[in-house]
Amino acid sequence: MGVDTIKDALYSRLRSSEPGPGYCHFPFSYEPEYFRQLTSERVRTKFIKGHPARYWFLPPGRRNEALDRRVYAFAALHSRNIPWEVLANNAPT
Repeated sequence: MGVDTIKDALYSRLRSSEPGPGYCHFPFSYEPEYFRQLTSERVRTKFIKGHPARYWFLPPGRRNEALDRRVYAFAALHSRNIPWEVLANNAPT
């Protein structure tokens, strides 16, 4: 899974407004700056030899550390085969 794919998945999840699979939960303590950084990049298309190529663009003066951290966390989570069913069944009640 590449960075572009992860960013596509994250931005898609951020659009989800109903709790459920893929919904993003955030602590109330997060400042607005966190969300500005999380949503700072935009997808653009350029043409290379007549073929469209999508790429993520960070506008000048914007910061994207929150997005980078979320991408790394997503990649780490999906890099391992985690037995979610076993964890859920053994969770404290």
